[in-house]
Amino acid sequence: MRPIFRWAGGKRNNAEQIAAIVNANGNAYNKRLISPFLGAGSFELEALRIGLARSAWLADACEPVISVFTMLRDAKVWKRARVMLEAFQQMSEADQRAHFLETRGATADWFLFLIRQACSVQGIWRVSKKEGKYNVPFSHAAHFALDELERSATLLQSMPVTLACCDFAQTVAQAEDGDLVFADPPWFGTHSAYTREGFGDLDHLRLMSALQAAKARGADCWVMGSDCAETRETYAPVGRHQTVYELQVRNNVSPKASGRGMRTDLLIHL
Repeated sequence: MRPIFRWAGGKRNNAEQIAAIVNANGNAYNKRLISPFLGAGSFELEALRIGLARSAWLADACEPVISVFTMLRDAKVWKRARVMLEAFQQMSEADQRAHFLETRGATADWFLFLIRQACSVQGIWRVSKKEGKYNVPFSHAAHFALDELERSATLLQSMPVTLACCDFAQTVAQAEDGDLVFADPPWFGTHSAYTREGFGDLDHLRLMSALQAAKARGADCWVMGSDCAETRETYAPVGRHQTVYELQVRNNVSPKASGRGMRTDLLIHL
């Protein structure tokens, strides 16, 4: 499925490829999909669409992200939300800019979040370390992925889905025998200011520890990362049994021009 909003680090260009690899090389039957870094949910929605799991536990530390999926999961709320998004999309660019600037300091609910992702520079979500306030400038008029939002709402409403805003360790701790865990954290050396806390080297080590514990409980664990020494040393160290898939993908969302273009992603099966 295509992404429901722009997201730096999202899997819009290779979600189907990742899902196909997981489907072919992981457990044949997963009772639940567990994702601690939901973001725009491209892989997660694709995995649920093709039946990789019968239910899902989807989480992210960025509260506005979870507010969007919570909105989509409720049929009545989504119906009203679509009307609101269509009305905003029909406003002039000048009026959209004025609204964007007037509300930029406000805490983002699902509506403000989708506006910011649609109107901001490269769809970057970034908050300051000091105050945790959104600080990306306006770029252009909004164009919402209404058809994808509609399809995602229908999918999320069709099965048991738990949504949570929490630290990744709490989410991975839910994994049990027969679950599929897909972890796509902020990558080494890339944008990580999705929350004021960010995501550093120690967090990667905490994540690997949590995934190893989940694997020991019988979960089928996968993790994504950039093709760099730090990723391989942390998640695929020499001497341990894991499979590393190298994926060629085009990146169109990055705060820097040098970050856009073709790149190699690593999909690691622990």
